[in-house]
Amino acid sequence: MECGACGGTVEMLAGQVGYCVDCSGINGTCYRGEASRWVRLTHTSVEAPLEDWQYFDLVLLGNGAGSGDRHHADAQRVHGWMNRRSRQVLQWG
Repeated sequence: MECGACGGTVEMLAGQVGYCVDCSGINGTCYRGEASRWVRLTHTSVEAPLEDWQYFDLVLLGNGAGSGDRHHADAQRVHGWMNRRSRQVLQWG
């Protein structure tokens, strides 16, 4: 997998989600309920130093967890920049 932020190499963390070895971006596909392992899908207005910004690009699947159904009809892409410490979104897109 290639990183959506820098084109770097992504090493898998869990399932279909990986970590870019070049820029530390989080990339991949997971169920919506699993996303909180990597990013809190809430926006914060609290400013963070640039070194605390971390890219994320995830395709979130619906709530079919446990059903074995991996249909992407209800998939949603979320991406932007989060605070690597709080994991809250600093900027969408």
